[in-house]
Amino acid sequence: MLITQMRVLQDFFGTVPLTGQQWVACLVPAVVLLLAGELFKVVLRARHAH
Repeated sequence: MLITQMRVLQDFFGTVPLTGQQWVACLVPAVVLLLAGELFKVVLRARHAH
């Protein structure tokens, strides 16, 4: 994240800041996958408990 936001790192790595829409495009799938993984673990624990 710092590579796209800190000017020094942007210059070094040749990156540019992300727009709000680009952040959403990155964060939404990440959050969905995280929640899906946690839900999967809850289901596995519930099945194992029975």
